[in-house]
Amino acid sequence: MRIGYLFIMVSIIAIITLISIPPLFFPKCKFCGRRNNISRVYCKHCNKRIEQDYISMLEKEQHFHKD
Repeated sequence: MRIGYLFIMVSIIAIITLISIPPLFFPKCKFCGRRNNISRVYCKHCNKRIEQDYISMLEKEQHFHKD
C-alpha cells in the first residue's frame, strides 16, 4: 500500500516537472511557435529573432538592480 502511494506521488511530481521545465529552457518563437534552445538568438526554423531570451532577461534584471 505504501509503495503504491509513493509511486503515485512520484508520478504526480514527475508530470508537473515535465510540464513546467520546457518553458524555462526552451523559449517559443513568436512567429512560428516552435521551441528553441535557450542560447539561440534566432529561431532555427524560421530564422527570425527571438525577442525574449534568457540572456537579455538577465541583462535587464542587472540594469534594474543597479539603479
